[in-house]
Amino acid sequence: MINEKRIVSVTVNNEAFAVDIDEPMSIKELAFFLERNRSYISAMKKAGFEMPTNPIKRQCFASLAEAWAWLENNPDFTFNGSYRS
Repeated sequence: MINEKRIVSVTVNNEAFAVDIDEPMSIKELAFFLERNRSYISAMKKAGFEMPTNPIKRQCFASLAEAWAWLENNPDFTFNGSYRS
């Protein structure tokens, strides 16, 4: 089975980037492509977004596709870590 990449165009600050949405990204990279700050991603983690740690690099990683899916499945998530009622 050939592992096909899912490349999409993501626009950040009026600049387009070709991104493999299944590629593991760091908190900093996810924050960049979601156009949020790193604290926003950390709040997502505290609210249940899973970012496994790579023991060699000692960083957390998750794909852009996983982040989008989590945000879609958690529409009441807010930056302050609470959920809207």
